[in-house]
Order: sequence, then C-alpha cells, then structure tokens
Amino acid sequence: MIWIETLSRHREIVARVHAGDTATIGRGYDNDAIVDDPCVAPRHARVCRNEDGALIVEDLASRNGIYDEDGKRRQAVRLTGNTLFRVGQTWLRVRDETFRVAPECVMLPGKRLWPWLLLALTLAFGTCFLSRWQADVFERSNVVTQYGMPLLWFALIASVWVVFWAVLTRLFAGRTRVIPHAIVALTGFAIVTVADSLRSWLSFAFSWRALADYGFVFFWFLAAVVFYAHLRIISARHLPHKAAIVSVLALCICLAQWLESNPFSGEDVSDSGFYPGKLYPPSWRIVEPRTEEQFFGHVRALKGAVDELRARSARTETPAGKDDAHPEGNRTPQAKGETWDGTK
Repeated sequence: MIWIETLSRHREIVARVHAGDTATIGRGYDNDAIVDDPCVAPRHARVCRNEDGALIVEDLASRNGIYDEDGKRRQAVRLTGNTLFRVGQTWLRVRDETFRVAPECVMLPGKRLWPWLLLALTLAFGTCFLSRWQADVFERSNVVTQYGMPLLWFALIASVWVVFWAVLTRLFAGRTRVIPHAIVALTGFAIVTVADSLRSWLSFAFSWRALADYGFVFFWFLAAVVFYAHLRIISARHLPHKAAIVSVLALCICLAQWLESNPFSGEDVSDSGFYPGKLYPPSWRIVEPRTEEQFFGHVRALKGAVDELRARSARTETPAGKDDAHPEGNRTPQAKGETWDGTK
C-alpha cells in the first residue's frame, strides 16, 4: 500500500491519496491521484515496483515528462520515502507503509507573545521619546511638534511595515503572523535607535571620525538582521540562502554608499568633512579637546594648503575669451601710433 502526497511550493503536504502498489497520476478522473495542473497530461505517470521491489515512478509518454529534485527530466525516478519529483508544476512524494516517521514531539505550553509585544512596544516608543528628548535638550521647540508628530509618524510607518510583512506571510505561508512581525520590527527599531545614539556619542566623546563617516555600515547590518528575521517568520526553509541574500544586499548598499562619498577623489585637504551625529556638552567628552594653540595652528596649516591649491589653479588657468576679444593679446605691444598694417 502506498500514499501519494501532493506538496506545496514550500514542500508542505497539501493532499494525500491512498492507493495500491500500482497507481497512476494525471489530470483525468480515471487516475488514482488526480493532479489539477494544466501542465499535467490526462495520464501522466505511473507508480509501481521494479524487479527489486523498490518503488519507482515512470513517465507514460507525456509531453512534459517527469523531473527529479535537481530539475533534470527523467524517464523513471527511483523513490524513497523522502524523494521528491515533479509533474508539470506540481511536486509529489510517494511513501509506503514501511516508511518510519519521527517520534512524536513533546508538547510545549503555548507561547504567549503578548508580553513580548508589549515589551517591544515599550522599547520602541521609549527610545523614540528619549531620542526626541535628547534633541530638545539643545534645541527648544513646541512640545507637540517635538514629541507628538515623530511618535505619530513612527506608529504609522511601523503599522505599514508590519502589515506589509503580514501580507507576504499570508501569500507564501497561508497565515499572517502579525504579532511576531510586530515584535521583530519594534525590537529592531529600538536597537537601531539606541545604536545610533551610542555611535553619535562615541564619535563626539572620542573624536572618532570613522564612526561618523562609516556608521551606515552598522545600520545596514542591523537592517539585514531585521530582514532575515522577517523572512524566517515567513518560512524556516532555505535559511542559509536567505542569510546569504540579505548579507550580499547589505554589502552592496554599503559599497554604493561608500562610493557615493567619492573616496578616490584626492581633493580633501583637511578633515573638514568630519561632522559628528550630534553636539553634546563639553563635559561629555572623554578625550580632551585640542588646546587653543593647536586649534589655530591647524587653522594656519589649513589656510596655507588652501592658498597653495588656489595659486596652483591660477597658474594653470588660461583667461577665457582673451584671444577673441583682444587680438593684440597674440602679438607684442605695438609702438605708439603704429597701425595694424605696420605703417606709422
């Protein structure tokens, strides 16, 4: 006795048909396993046993044939309990009564996701509020404008983000899973906000230009982790491939953003491009700032470099339009009273 299983695109069982040792597969109603696929012939394939007693599936002269797991067309495929084969656009699997299933899983208490969702909400809105408060310390503004509008915009964007991933999960996995997606999104936002504030303070406290200039690398790395978590919620299949794809995308974005800063121009004569994320009170610095003499010495050196660059540009520059406007510029000065034909 055998069972013919129809699988979904995620290799999950959609239907299971019980048949004898020999069964036919096709779109016609005279088959043991009916496959509703326009690319499947009325009588497409047959499952039987060979001389060794092993199960095989063989093509019944169909136009589209049978394909194995590697996508190669075969006349016949030897079947084990875990062998997959495709007819048309439909994946199938055949098992008999000798197939051993895994032992039952231990039932765990149901996961209560609401506490985690409330914690993620608290972290996300708390970090957003603290970020606004930190900006308000140095720049006073209207309370509604400073706190209300950013929180409302964050709630709107977070809702759209979670709904987007829930719709994708519904399309590809058959369920929405709104709460797990919300937990991932809110936790990721909180981590990114805290990390950005920490990066900004460290770049100010230690005068680390690298943190200010290349902090986007850490941001895109965290974004890749969030994307991977969302993809994992949709389906737990092909996780290494998903991790590789989001990593490559994050790396490409970082490379593009780095190239956009024109690192090979060679025109930067100073470190004037160093802008820390935020300005903090001087007492928050860990590394002592430059003395007055060091600062003005650096200004003088910078002025000399700029003057030298301007002088070099002036020496290599030719006044535009001089030859056309003043023909005498192409010959030696004429004597007083001399005309252009050389007469006095």
